[in-house]
Amino acid sequence: VTVAGSGSVEATGVTGGQADILGDAVVLSDTARVDVSGTQGGGTIRIGGDTQGKGTDVQNALTTTVGGDVVLKADALTQGKGGKVVVWADEATHMNGSISARGGSESGDGGFVETSGGTIDFSGARVDASATRGQAGSWLIDPDSLSIDSAGASVLATALDNGTSGTNVHLYNNTSAYGSVTGDGQGRISVSSPVTWTKASELWLDATTSISINASISNSNTASRLRLDAGAGGISQSSSTIGVANLLVKSGGLVSLSSLSVDTLAGTVNGSLGSFVNTKALRIGSYMPTDSATEISGMTTVGALSIDTGMNGLTIDRPLVSGTAVSLNAGQLTNNSTVRSLSGFISIAADKLDLNAPGDGSPSVDAGSGGVVTIIPRTTSQTVELGGASKN
Repeated sequence: VTVAGSGSVEATGVTGGQADILGDAVVLSDTARVDVSGTQGGGTIRIGGDTQGKGTDVQNALTTTVGGDVVLKADALTQGKGGKVVVWADEATHMNGSISARGGSESGDGGFVETSGGTIDFSGARVDASATRGQAGSWLIDPDSLSIDSAGASVLATALDNGTSGTNVHLYNNTSAYGSVTGDGQGRISVSSPVTWTKASELWLDATTSISINASISNSNTASRLRLDAGAGGISQSSSTIGVANLLVKSGGLVSLSSLSVDTLAGTVNGSLGSFVNTKALRIGSYMPTDSATEISGMTTVGALSIDTGMNGLTIDRPLVSGTAVSLNAGQLTNNSTVRSLSGFISIAADKLDLNAPGDGSPSVDAGSGGVVTIIPRTTSQTVELGGASKN
């Protein structure tokens, strides 16, 4: 199926309608336009398939191409939520046009956009699922594996910053089969070019296997959010800094993040080690994911847990739990919750240590029966200053 020229497909009204363009090979080119916007809510556009290729009432395309001058719109114009736009292909998707699923100008959240396939080229895409007076919508990008180069990083940054709220971006890799195509079995995300944005929108890297961060990820907004979610391959980082306000880490494998500049950290690590080095004061707290009403609190690791903030502060407001050893290094450590080692070994290096009893009556530092807690000064020849509302 080819839609070309300057023609348009429209299903507009009070609430936007639905437009499906389907076939084995779908091409939208020239200045083709599809508009399902509505004054009270956006409609639905499906190009080449439905969400994640799982629609039972549509034919999945093998290849889908959307040219650079093509416009796809599913906006809520005045009130209501932005609509849904899916660009899909089982084998290869080339998405270089413009997609908008914005919330209403007076009220309403942003909508949902997906551009996915076995492989995906989104180097020329412009995506806006923002909201003026509501919550940011989301953009899902779902290939088998993905490397973020300079063109991709620029596109992602623009989407994250679009409109008043920005657009939440979810990069997801799935190794399973889509339609008639089997995944590559890798499910990896690699960041090879810097990604920088300014809005409070969330960047979510969600890999079935592993995440490799080889370039900086940064946002100075005090409400900025980065979510790293990996499988058994774990999460690794080169010398480039991750600088955001709130960081959530979930991994089925080892995590080594050696150059962080974050305010709040939370998550779970099911590998042999969770290691975090932060260049400024750090708080162990909570993170509210954009796709859930349940916040994730504290940090739990199956293996060893190591947190180092140099001479900066470390404040523990939610539980730290390790299946083996805990190592904490900070200039000043303030514990308002519980630090627990299930194997019975906790090492703390700090010049000043405040232990404030948690409200549930549990110990501030708990190495269990027969466990060992070692407290030493961070600075050589420094006397450790120990205090707090309770000393356990």
